[in-house]
Amino acid sequence: MICSTFRRYVLFALPVLLAILLGLTAAAYAAPIAQDTPPVSPPLELPSARRGRMIYQENCASCHGRQGLGEGPLASELEFPPAQFADAAIARQTSLARWFHIAKSGRAERMMPAWGDRLSDQEIWDALAYAWTLHQEEGELDQGRTIYQERCARCHGENGLGDGPEAPPDMPDLTSFDTLDRSLASWFDVVTEGRNDMPGFADTLTEGERWAAVEYVRSFVYRPLTPPTYEPGEGVIRGSVTNATPSGPVPSGITVTLRVFDSETFDEVRNFETTLGEDGTFRFEGLSSASEWSYMVMLDYAGVPYASDVRSFPEGSSELDLPVTVYEPTEDGSGIRIERAHWFIDFEGQSLLIGEMYIISQDGDRVYVGGEQVAPDRRVTLRFPLPAGYQDLGVDPGPIGQRFFVVEDAVVDTLPVPPGQGIRQVMIRYRYPYQGKRLEFQHVLAYPVAHLNVLVNDVGVKVSSSQVTFQGKRGGSGQQFLNLAGSDIPAGEVITLSFEDLPHGDETRAAVGSPVVLVAVIVALAGALAAIGYLIWQRQREVPAMEPSAPADLSELEMERERLILSIARLDDEYEAGNIDEDVYQRERSARKARLLEVIQQIQELSES
Repeated sequence: MICSTFRRYVLFALPVLLAILLGLTAAAYAAPIAQDTPPVSPPLELPSARRGRMIYQENCASCHGRQGLGEGPLASELEFPPAQFADAAIARQTSLARWFHIAKSGRAERMMPAWGDRLSDQEIWDALAYAWTLHQEEGELDQGRTIYQERCARCHGENGLGDGPEAPPDMPDLTSFDTLDRSLASWFDVVTEGRNDMPGFADTLTEGERWAAVEYVRSFVYRPLTPPTYEPGEGVIRGSVTNATPSGPVPSGITVTLRVFDSETFDEVRNFETTLGEDGTFRFEGLSSASEWSYMVMLDYAGVPYASDVRSFPEGSSELDLPVTVYEPTEDGSGIRIERAHWFIDFEGQSLLIGEMYIISQDGDRVYVGGEQVAPDRRVTLRFPLPAGYQDLGVDPGPIGQRFFVVEDAVVDTLPVPPGQGIRQVMIRYRYPYQGKRLEFQHVLAYPVAHLNVLVNDVGVKVSSSQVTFQGKRGGSGQQFLNLAGSDIPAGEVITLSFEDLPHGDETRAAVGSPVVLVAVIVALAGALAAIGYLIWQRQREVPAMEPSAPADLSELEMERERLILSIARLDDEYEAGNIDEDVYQRERSARKARLLEVIQQIQELSES
C-alpha cells in the first residue's frame, strides 16, 4: 500500500512525515524507570483523560497505537519499539511526573521529539491522563472506590484530602499535585506492608484489590473517562437562515437539527429537531447552558447540507445565537479556479514520488453542485487530471470511493463547492515510474491557476520548464529543494517538467531515509513554506489520511468528527491570538467546516443503515 511504502519520504507524503516528526514517541518507558525525575510544572487544572483522549489520538496513536499497545501504523518504521501504555506492569513502575518530563523535553538519543514545542503543558498533562487509563481494567476504578471508602476514607478522607474523622495530624493530601512523582508501585508497597501508623493490607485484601485501591487513589489528581450526564436547563438557542444568493427566497419549512456535543471529547450526546419558520428563524428551548456542552445547527437546503459554527453558551448567559448561511444551487462551474497549487516531488528507485496540494476558490453567489453523476447522489464538482502511468494513488481527505472517485485518469471530488476564496483544499499523492536518466513529465491543469509552486528534492537532478521558472534552492540543515514557480496559468495548460540526471535504484534512499536527516528535511521545508507547513501539520494531527479504498468505518468517522470540531476551535484560538492571517484563517476554516459536514452526513447514513 502507498502509505506503508512512502512514509519515509518527505516530499511525497508530507502530512504523514510531519506526523512522524511530531509523533516519534519511542519506547521511552519500555522498562521501569528510576524515579530521578527533575521538577516539573504542575498542571494548571486537574488533567482530564476525556480531553486528553483526542490529544493522544492526534499526536501519539500513530506510534503507540489507539489502544496503547505499541502497534501504531508508524511503529514498524521506528528503531525502538513504542511503549505499550496498556501494559500495567510498565505504567505501575513509573510516575506521571516522569512521563511528563519525557513527553515535554523529549529524548534525543531515541529520536523522540520534545512535545513542549507543540503542545501546552496542560495539553501534555491531559494526554498523559488518557494514556494512564489505557492499562486500567474495566470496573477497576469502581472496585477501588468501594475498597477505599470501606478501608481508607476514615483516615484519608472521602476525597483524599487527609481530613477523615480518624486522621492523624500529619495525614498527607492525596489530591496534591506533589504526588505526581510517586509511582503506583510505591503506593502498592505501602498498602501491602503498611508504614508508620498505617496498617498493611496484605492479609485482608487480594493483590487485585490492592492495585484497584491505589488506582482509585491515583484518580484524585486527574479526571477519569467517566462522561457527564446531559441535563435540561434554561438555555435558549435561536438563529436565522440567510440566503446569500441575491434574490434568493427566504428558506422556510425545512427541518433544523440541533446537535449537542461533549465539549471535552466532542462525542455527540443528544440531538433535537424543529421546523424553520416562515421568516427563516428557528428556536430551541430547555437546553443546558453549562460549559460542558457545545452546540451546532444543521439543515439541508436545495439538496446541499449546511451547518452553523460549533459554539458553547457564553459564561453566565442562557442565550446563544447560531446563524446559518445558505446559497442557491447551480450547475455552472465556470467560477472554479485554483488559488494556489503546490507540487512536492521526491524520488524512490526509478519513480517520482509526487504530492500535490490545491487550494480552490469559487467566484459567484451560488453553490456549485456539479453535473456528471459518478455514483448515487454523487456529482462531479472538481476534477484533478492525473498523468498517464501514475500508480499508488492516495487522496486527502480520502478515501477513494466515498467522496472522491477516479474517472478517466482524473481524481474527481463530489462535495458541493460554495462561493468564496480558498474554500476547499485537496491533497493528492502518487508514484510515477520512469526509465533512464531523462524524463519529460507532463501534467495538465484543469482550472486556471493563480500561483503554482514546485519543490523538487535536490538529489543531483536537473529540472527545467518553460511554464514555471527556477527560483533557486530552498531549505537548510543539509537538505535542499529546487524551487520553480509560475503565475496566471490558464485552464487546460499542460505543465512540462524536464528532468535530467535522474537517480537509479536506491540512490536516493539515504537522502531522506534516516530519522535524523528526516527531521532536518522537514524543518528545512517548513522554513521555505511556513504557512503551508503549519496548516499541513495541523491537518495531519486533526484529520489523518485514510488508506485508498478503505471501507467507511463508523468509529473512525466519529473520531474524525471529533478531531474536526476540535481543530476548528483551535484554529479560532490561533486566529484570535494573532498567529494566523485573515485569509489563511478563513480559507482553512471553510475547508475544515466543509469536511465536517461531509463526515456528519456519512455518520448519519451509516447509523441509519
